[in-house]
Amino acid sequence: MNLKQTVFTPAGKKAALRRGLALFLMLLLFLVPAGTWAQQNFRDLSTAELKKKIDAREKVLIVDTRTSEEYRQGHLPTAVNIPPPQFGAIGERLPKEKDFPLVFYCRGYS
Repeated sequence: MNLKQTVFTPAGKKAALRRGLALFLMLLLFLVPAGTWAQQNFRDLSTAELKKKIDAREKVLIVDTRTSEEYRQGHLPTAVNIPPPQFGAIGERLPKEKDFPLVFYCRGYS
């Protein structure tokens, strides 16, 4: 046996399976047709609308999906940071209430 060969332990296989499942779910999320999202009552929120909600202290969870470093450099008030590598455990960080408004933001791409 080659000592440089990677040997997967049962725990290593479980971790690899979890990573693969998380990647699959993220891909599925991006491949869902836009029409499906519209049926779920998703909509864009302008910065002015979000500012009104923050100022009025409305019930809303703001999720910053940028890297941890970008989050440390500055973020919206009350925003929680869930960077892409942590998307697999996102359900643990979001409210259990189904009617709790969520606002996701990232740095965007140009």
